Amino acid sequence: ENQKVEFDLAQGPKGPQAENIRPL
Repeated sequence: ENQKVEFDLAQGPKGPQAENIRPL
């Protein structure tokens, strides 16, 4: 619900994926 998050982009088996997602 429109919550701001911060994440790192990692290369996954099916392409880029978000990881280390954390709320701000």
